[in-house]
Amino acid sequence: MTMTTPPPTILVGLDSSPRAPAVLAAAADLAQRYGATLVAVRAVEMPRDVPTQEPLATEDGRAEALLAAARRELDAELARLPAGLGARREVRAGEPVDVLCDLATETRARFVVIGAHGHSAWRRVLGTTAARLLEAARTSVVAVRDPSDADE
Repeated sequence: MTMTTPPPTILVGLDSSPRAPAVLAAAADLAQRYGATLVAVRAVEMPRDVPTQEPLATEDGRAEALLAAARRELDAELARLPAGLGARREVRAGEPVDVLCDLATETRARFVVIGAHGHSAWRRVLGTTAARLLEAARTSVVAVRDPSDADE
């Protein structure tokens, strides 16, 4: 009986920023180079102080609406990837760093790819989420920097 090793997994953390398509493209490139499965991840942070209005009057209703919107957005992004690239989406409620670290452990990801941007000093180079992920992740983190940031 021949045992085959599953392809490695690469996670890519995506938000709804204008930089997300470039981050996804970089992750897709890595996945193709490594023959890896790409998992596009969206962490949905639940708002704490949202007024209650119909039809999303319940906390569960608001949460499901936000998760469903994130699934649709990721599906649209993944539809633009090259045919034949093994890719799937994962949408979870929670803090982005926690979601990415948990999924990296669950999937035994080889890399976590995330966009890098920020506001000051260390975080200016990487961005708050990327900087926190570098400290928390037990796997390698690839930070995709926007070329236009070099001018800042």
